[in-house]
Amino acid sequence: MSMLINKIKQNLRLEHIFISAMLVLCLCFIFSLAKNPSGLQVETLGLYDLSKNDGYFHDIYYPANYAADKNVYFNDRQPAPETFPKNYLPLVYVICYFFAETANYLELGIDARYSDIYLITVNLFIIFFSLMLFITLYDLKQGGKAVKFLTVASLFVSWAYIRAYQTGNFAIVSTVLSVFFLLSYDNKNKFIKELSFISLALAGAIKIYPLLFGIVLIYDKEYKAVFRIAVYFFIAAFTPFLFFTTKEHGFADNVLKCIDNIKTFSKTQIPYPFFIYPQHSFGAGAQLIVKLLVVMFKIFALLSLITAYFQNIKWKKIFLLLFTTYYLSSTAGVYYPLLFLMPIVLFFNEKKLTVKNLIFLLFVILLLNPYQFPEIAGYSITGLARRISLIAMFLMLFADSVIVSFYELRKKYFSKATLQ
Repeated sequence: MSMLINKIKQNLRLEHIFISAMLVLCLCFIFSLAKNPSGLQVETLGLYDLSKNDGYFHDIYYPANYAADKNVYFNDRQPAPETFPKNYLPLVYVICYFFAETANYLELGIDARYSDIYLITVNLFIIFFSLMLFITLYDLKQGGKAVKFLTVASLFVSWAYIRAYQTGNFAIVSTVLSVFFLLSYDNKNKFIKELSFISLALAGAIKIYPLLFGIVLIYDKEYKAVFRIAVYFFIAAFTPFLFFTTKEHGFADNVLKCIDNIKTFSKTQIPYPFFIYPQHSFGAGAQLIVKLLVVMFKIFALLSLITAYFQNIKWKKIFLLLFTTYYLSSTAGVYYPLLFLMPIVLFFNEKKLTVKNLIFLLFVILLLNPYQFPEIAGYSITGLARRISLIAMFLMLFADSVIVSFYELRKKYFSKATLQ
């Protein structure tokens, strides 16, 4: 018996535990959803009722309807901006315009979302970028083909991916571009390296917050690279405004209106781990707590930024940078965990099955869990578990990086003092 236990310990890997856990949670999610299509599990999909065909790909069909008449920032096409803010940079609307053209959104409005040609083109679009992400993560994962495939497949049944696919959110596209940058910004091949800079600029033109990943180049004192990314970003972000320029609303009008929309959206939202809550959803008595949370998250972001500089282990450095961007951004939203998939794969490449790694793995599972546990007193236990996991993961990595930072600083200054 002891020999069997020792053999299991020798062969057991972090990803084996992860695959098993995600399989169980995914089956629970599927069975529960099949049993009650309008129950708790629709929260994972971002729907209110699975039996109603209203929420599929809404992060594409609303922008497509706005873009249909090429007057995206000033028209009054449905839905109203209060329901779905026009806070994207124009590159997203240019892409959505072509979806609008395939389904005649100009005449049909949002009812065009039911057309077969629209559903086919959107599915192909999302599947293409999903495959790109799958292949990238698969190549990144170490081990045998079966383990690599099952590990990445398990990541793709996470609530973040399921929800992003169902809503057609551009976070999938932004994640692919961001992951390519984080993998290739230090590549020795100049062409691939430059391509990674363009990828980050495009990711920023889609979701804005990925631009903060460029901090890794500042760490490496690659200031010329930062400048080139800035140039690429301004081209990707501002050139598409020309597409929506009209006699009534010129280039500058569109730019100013877009910036105003982003500012308005940011002011009315607050970052809160894995959810963006409207300010008005909190009572007056809770406003102080909300403000304290925002301050706490900004402190977390600053600490992440500082300690990431001294962290030499790539997956830990990337995690800390992701925490930085998440805690600073009020536009990251519910889809941000998609970006965590890359450092999670790197984490699974760790050979050591330590207690610390097992605890971290537990938080990863709770973070990506697709199954909605029963609510208690109307409160989401699953949502609470995700928020606790996020903070716990940050604190574990922060503590580890503080120790690394301390030794790096001591080595640097103590050695200087010794030489003097």
